[in-house]
Amino acid sequence: MFVLKRPLAFAAVMLAILTGIFCAPANAQSAQTSCPRVVMVGHPDYPPFSWAVNKRLIGMGPSLMEALAADAGVELELRYTESWSAALQLVMRGNADGIYGLYRNAERAQWLTYLVTPIADDEVAVLVARGRAFPYKDRNSLLGKHGVTSNGESYEDSLDTFINARLDVTRVAGQAAVLRALIDGKADYGIVPLATGLAEARTLKLQDRIEVLSKDLLVTKMFIAFGRQSPCRDLADRFNRKLKELVSNGTLKRMTSEANDLWDQRNELR
Repeated sequence: MFVLKRPLAFAAVMLAILTGIFCAPANAQSAQTSCPRVVMVGHPDYPPFSWAVNKRLIGMGPSLMEALAADAGVELELRYTESWSAALQLVMRGNADGIYGLYRNAERAQWLTYLVTPIADDEVAVLVARGRAFPYKDRNSLLGKHGVTSNGESYEDSLDTFINARLDVTRVAGQAAVLRALIDGKADYGIVPLATGLAEARTLKLQDRIEVLSKDLLVTKMFIAFGRQSPCRDLADRFNRKLKELVSNGTLKRMTSEANDLWDQRNELR
């Protein structure tokens, strides 16, 4: 009897070992291969958060995405697009997995899954050409005047609705075009993300020719989001945990400061 029990016990142990060897890695491999490579897009003209040099995305956003992808153990591709609108379309069509540095609104929430933790607070401002300021109390002060803003920009539901329903606003190709429209007298005011508008003004040497009429047209937050049809949306929780850590330990703030310095150094070398 003793001789019979040992083979049975041995077989049971071996079965458990083999099950652990073959089944556990299969599950792990399945989890890994569901998204071994994540393709992210961002704004090509939104310093200091994201901009493109020779079709390569750099800035705080790309640096952050590299840190999140490395922590999750997935390969990262930062895919360049010529415009913000094109970046959004790429995710909407399923040709990219996600996008960083965007505001939340109801329309986008239909096809995007947002990370819970924002990557930045962002002020949307009203700019005017210096010497052409007009009395400003609130957004209603823009009624009856001609404004300009960049293609593809969305400023959350309430402001978007107000712009589309009540304001006379022309869309142009990028923040530089917004500033030039102000300087050339083609618009009374521009609606821009404040940090980006001022960074672009420094680049164009126009910082002394524009002024901020209001810094608080909208104070909002920027997020990372995955397309709902992307298998990489399963990374959202992992990305969010790491993002919270980078916010709490000051790393994200340092990345933003470094991106601002990089933007200004680049301009000094021109």
